[in-house]
Amino acid sequence: MKSISLRTLDILAAALAVAGGLNWGFIAISGVDLTSYLSGLDFGQLGEQNRLIYGAVGLGALYQVLTLPSLWKRWGIVGEPAATTLQSWPLPSRLEQREGKA
Repeated sequence: MKSISLRTLDILAAALAVAGGLNWGFIAISGVDLTSYLSGLDFGQLGEQNRLIYGAVGLGALYQVLTLPSLWKRWGIVGEPAATTLQSWPLPSRLEQREGKA
């Protein structure tokens, strides 16, 4: 039962982070802040509703960053993805070893 509620929290945090990213992309493309627009404010104005939304998006992103290893375990991803480990990066010394130069 605990993992179901944690998975729900994982999905909610991911949705908030994606919504925040899409809002920033929309700002970059059109110059319109959807959060301010939906709150009836002009771009750059910050009302209480905006602060709550931005705070929730920030907490969602922070949650994802801080719980990343446990997210992998909870969602059935064994270990760390290869691209995030230093051992998998083709560092110059490893490249030289592969080419027989070391």
